[in-house]
Amino acid sequence: MDGLKVPITELVANLSGFTKRMVLDDTHLGGKYDMNLKWFPGPSEFPPRPAYLPPTYQPDPNSPPLLTAIQQQLGLRLESRTGRVPLLVIDHVGKPSEN
Repeated sequence: MDGLKVPITELVANLSGFTKRMVLDDTHLGGKYDMNLKWFPGPSEFPPRPAYLPPTYQPDPNSPPLLTAIQQQLGLRLESRTGRVPLLVIDHVGKPSEN
């Protein structure tokens, strides 16, 4: 994953997608950052192939797993926690009135 002038919020959103878990930003970092993150995806973290990569591209199997790569290459750490999260519950759906 490469990026130029990426805000932490965008990194967090991408990490949520890769890990399939809610990732929250507790870094309190502002600004935008250039990053180059290389990891070998585990069985549950196969992100969609970006359109700019050739169909024959394969990740380097010598790359570390995602959590290790984040710490080694970006200096960040993901911690597993439990807690309250916002949740939207839809209890009824109906057709709109003609008004």
